[in-house]
Amino acid sequence: MAKLKIFKDNNTALEIPSADGYINVTKNLILMATNYDYFKAENHKAERPSLLTTHAGYDEGNTKLKIYHELEAGGSAEIIDDNCMIDVTEDKKKPNGNDKSKFHIAFPPDRPVSVGYLKPYVQVLGSILFDPNVPDGDERLERACQFLFGMMLLTRCR
Repeated sequence: MAKLKIFKDNNTALEIPSADGYINVTKNLILMATNYDYFKAENHKAERPSLLTTHAGYDEGNTKLKIYHELEAGGSAEIIDDNCMIDVTEDKKKPNGNDKSKFHIAFPPDRPVSVGYLKPYVQVLGSILFDPNVPDGDERLERACQFLFGMMLLTRCR
């Protein structure tokens, strides 16, 4: 199962998640109704990779952020409309109260022996929550929530 990632300074070697990138995707794609509807529309399927990159926006250093996908052989490659297809599937809701609940849980193909791969995301989350440059605690908490949502949406971290 492919993961989409946004790296700080577009540095795929260090693989430090970009707080701004994930937050921007949440704010610009998910929380803006017109962008959300446009992205979901089937007739825009071919341009979803470039749309997603556009919504990733810029980081605090004014670097235009890129979206990357993991390669089977290892490493990452920037997504573009020609090398990536993004399907949008909606979560299923229970049609009526008489049906059994049904859940789809995406398990990794191989059982992880450690969850240490989540450390960079936890570190970024901590830097957002304790950022001395953002004195408003509610704003830091909102940015942390936006980062988590964007990270979970794109990386399917589990």
